[in-house]
Formats: sequence, C-alpha cells, structure tokens
Amino acid sequence: MQWCYQVIQVMGLSVLLPPMEAFAQERAVLKALPDERFETPVWKQVNVHAGDQFLIFDKMRFSMPPQWRGRMVWARYAAPLLRLFDDQERLIRQYLVEPGKRMYWVDEDFPAQVRHMIDGGYPAWIL
Repeated sequence: MQWCYQVIQVMGLSVLLPPMEAFAQERAVLKALPDERFETPVWKQVNVHAGDQFLIFDKMRFSMPPQWRGRMVWARYAAPLLRLFDDQERLIRQYLVEPGKRMYWVDEDFPAQVRHMIDGGYPAWIL
C-alpha cells in the first residue's frame, strides 16, 4: 500500500482528495468545451459496381477509378465530407457532399469517349 501512495504523489494524482475538492482544483486548468459539437461519423462498407464503377452511399452515387470495380470499400461520412478507404484504412478519395446533389464523379475515372454520357449529354443526344 505504501508503494501506491508513493506513485500517486509522484504522478500528481488527486485520488486522495474528496471528489468535490479534486474537481475544484481541476476546474481551474480545464479548457472550455468547443462551440461545435463533435459529429459522430457514419461508417459503411459499400460495393463499387462492376458495370459502371460507381458506389452508392445514402442514395448518392460516387465514381471510383477503374481498378476498384467489383471491390468493397469503406465509406466514412462526417458532414460535409465523404471519405473512401480501402481495407487497410488508406484514403482512396474524398468528396465534398453538397445538399441536393446526387451524383459525383471525377473525369479521369472514365475514358474521354464516355464522359459526355455521365454529364447528362447522353440522354439529350438520344432525344
């Protein structure tokens, strides 16, 4: 028991004080809480579709590079960012999610001859 008291004094722990006295001492050195509340991120494992190399998260579509077709990735959403990770938790890509927008893509993910289909030009071309 003697060793415990020595360690407590060396480390400066206040377990020997009544709780309210300890709190009064600690209150002087505590920092204020941040103005914004911490937003807990949402993690979800999602599949990159083999056909169109998009993944769907919360009814929104996000493009991925061709090498990710048919693979699973981890999506971490903490407004306003959606971050996509591989199995080793390395960041693959991140998107800035905008209210009302449902489709996000990076031009370099697709060959030049099909990019016009993604941006809405293909349905207009058919009509």
